Amino acid sequence: MFKKLFLVLTILTLALEAKAQLIYRPKYTPDQSLQQYFQNEDMHLKRSVIYVFYNGTPCYNCQQTMDLINQIYHKYYTSLYDLHFVNYETDTEYDYMQAYNLTEPLSLVMVRVSDGAMFGAKKLTGLENQISDPINFSDYLTEQINSFLGNG
Repeated sequence: MFKKLFLVLTILTLALEAKAQLIYRPKYTPDQSLQQYFQNEDMHLKRSVIYVFYNGTPCYNCQQTMDLINQIYHKYYTSLYDLHFVNYETDTEYDYMQAYNLTEPLSLVMVRVSDGAMFGAKKLTGLENQISDPINFSDYLTEQINSFLGNG
């Protein structure tokens, strides 16, 4: 399902890039809260989201970290939350880079959603530096997700 969605989003992104006049630019301003930003964008989120943001020049441990995040998600959270991997440098629809102050090669952002409304976001950085111990990494990440988003 994720692969099909990713393929459709990729095709749509390429089509939008081909027609520069159709590229959507969000109305994010630095004085807005993230909740105001998403409400203005009328995203109609159905459930909480875990975003994994990476840049175009991935770090040495970034791919391994993203793979482990994906494994943890599929083991514990597939039925509870959505997971999206986003290259924030090439994003053309939403200005995630500015909205979440993304400067690291890899960041994970959890967005809590209830009844279609966003109720907060939490960013984790430096995860690629914690990958040397996958068990502790998994424990840390599941504890962060469970404490912020709940565990069902």
